[in-house]
Amino acid sequence: MQPVRAMVARHPMAMDAGIAVAVAAANVPQTVGADVAAAGWLWFAAAHLPLLWRRRAPTAALWTVLAVATAIWIAGPEALVYPVVVAFAAVYAAARYRPWRLWWPGAAVLEGAFAAAALQGELGRNDLVALSCALVAVALSGAAVRSRRAHRADLAERDRQQARLALAAERNRIAAELHDIISHNMAVMVALADGAGLTAADSPKRAAEAMGTIADTGRQCLDEMHRLVTVLRGDETGSAAALAPQPGIDQLDELLERVGDTGLRVRLERGGTPVRCGAGLSLTVYRLVQEALTNTLAHAGPAASATVRLEYGGGHIDLRITDRGGRSPGPVPHGRGRGLTGMAERAAAYGGRLEAGPLPDGGWEVHTRLNIMGRRST
Repeated sequence: MQPVRAMVARHPMAMDAGIAVAVAAANVPQTVGADVAAAGWLWFAAAHLPLLWRRRAPTAALWTVLAVATAIWIAGPEALVYPVVVAFAAVYAAARYRPWRLWWPGAAVLEGAFAAAALQGELGRNDLVALSCALVAVALSGAAVRSRRAHRADLAERDRQQARLALAAERNRIAAELHDIISHNMAVMVALADGAGLTAADSPKRAAEAMGTIADTGRQCLDEMHRLVTVLRGDETGSAAALAPQPGIDQLDELLERVGDTGLRVRLERGGTPVRCGAGLSLTVYRLVQEALTNTLAHAGPAASATVRLEYGGGHIDLRITDRGGRSPGPVPHGRGRGLTGMAERAAAYGGRLEAGPLPDGGWEVHTRLNIMGRRST
């Protein structure tokens, strides 16, 4: 069926010509049997010619067929047997390709012609009923095809819109990933570089180790960025970076170790019975911890320390990141910057509400409660 539709789309005029020829062939035996004169064959050609425009100008083709049929009726039986099949083909085309308000007047005129012929005794009652039923069936068939095509077009457009929305959501997700990766790794690298600069004179070996960690962190950042950009571009080369798994809860120890290399004292605590969770939730926990520690590195000062607490229970993961640093108590900067906004969006995807703000005795805390089974109001 698809090859036929493709051929019709490429050669619409040829297909319309083929239909016109087929209808003419169906009418030839009846016309030959009527033993019309030579002029009658000219009327025959004139009646079928409008079908060449049945697709491009169906309404005009219908009215042209009706005008020719009227002229044939006026000319009399010696001209041509009435082209009923041609008129039905024109009605079907108009109903298929145009709204009902454009074709029902033509169908009404054709029905009126049938009624007039019946009144003059040229059609019997049974013939009138049969022709009227056939006209209704032809018109409804064309309208049904048009409605079905319109419905398919609506479904296709809805699919395209959903695809665009999915693409936009994926781009937003990747933007959030890139923000987390860059901000965290840059914060780590800056802290390490500051430490290396301070210890270069007194402890060259320690400074060299810090510079090595900076290089490793930079390479990791580049690898993650390359993987995400590869996904964004739809690259199917199957590179190792593109196929690398996303980090998750199991990589929190490595994250905290890398952060600890900057001099920030950070501790991971777990409570409850750990349960297996999906990759999306695991990545969300990782990114929330990563972003919170990035903020600690950027704002809490050199003497800061942080605690990451994971508590399992009741189908939830309770995540709390607390730092003791140099922040002064103040209002929560809700909505400022991409960091907190991105964290709130990630938490909301798993039924969590992000709470972030200063502690009464100094420091800062980020807290949320995530649903292990997915998004649900809490």
